[in-house]
Amino acid sequence: MPINGLASIQILATDPIGQTTSNTFHVVDESASSPPDLGHLQGIVNDLTTMIGNTWPLMLVTGSTLQSVTARQVRDVTVVPKEDILEYSHAFGTAGGRTVTGNQLPRQVCALMQFRSTVASRRFRSHNFLPPSFSEASVSGDMFVGGSESYWSQCQGWRANLATGLASAATRWSGSTITNYSLCSFSNAAQRLHIPSVALTSALVLSPNVRWLRSRARGTT
Repeated sequence: MPINGLASIQILATDPIGQTTSNTFHVVDESASSPPDLGHLQGIVNDLTTMIGNTWPLMLVTGSTLQSVTARQVRDVTVVPKEDILEYSHAFGTAGGRTVTGNQLPRQVCALMQFRSTVASRRFRSHNFLPPSFSEASVSGDMFVGGSESYWSQCQGWRANLATGLASAATRWSGSTITNYSLCSFSNAAQRLHIPSVALTSALVLSPNVRWLRSRARGTT
């Protein structure tokens, strides 16, 4: 059985050689007494389409493509047998708009955005490795920089847009469905222990330190 009020949001993109980048975060409607149905999932996707479509391609280099956004129910791992879960997707096919400046960096180089939780527990430490930088001009030493190369500023723009999903945000994200949901972290480990498994996100922190995601060298996300 899916978990009441909880949905995962997955954004898929491909780089110039077709390797997929996947980013996932969670949203929750704390007042819900049932899992999001297909109508709710479609509403979430419809409400997020403009924000994602307008900002995500700006982090992608030319030759990359924003492929899709999908909202899914989240399965309760303590329930056996496992039931099918519902999902709803929107396909984009939007080309990346950022130009590589200088030498091309390995696709492992990227920025890290942390989802800081209201609960002080390792179980609720969430993060996203954002799309690859690819551009030498975006880096100075081991730090990302602004200036003429736009990777760092576009990552900051995505963080600012997504932060409207914080429960404490002064300006909340807009839409007929998504306004009922807030950014959160979900812990399968906590769910298995039958203790609270969802914690609201209190802040989104974009680290200026260059991160190296080794799995992207192996052809994974």
